[in-house]
Amino acid sequence: MPSGVSNKFVYEGKTGTHMWYDGTPHPWEFKRVWHLEPSPSDIDLVYAGAEDAAIFRSTDGAVTWQELPGLRDQRGAEWAPGAGGLGLHTILRDPSNP
Repeated sequence: MPSGVSNKFVYEGKTGTHMWYDGTPHPWEFKRVWHLEPSPSDIDLVYAGAEDAAIFRSTDGAVTWQELPGLRDQRGAEWAPGAGGLGLHTILRDPSNP
């Protein structure tokens, strides 16, 4: 890992639960990063899609990460993992809105 880059990803606020494979509640827990999406115009801005499904943002070149909890807040308690897990594997940026 390059010097200064952090792998500390913490969910914001009270996380609650999401559904597990068998339909029972399961606590949100960070497992891994699935996708990194750098900003095309800001060298310090990077987004990370993670498992359990969450999106994180770094504004300091990946030294620190903050969750953007709005994604998880949108009915996240009802989400259940698929065969590969509950990962956020794709981040599409709006090219007209940096």
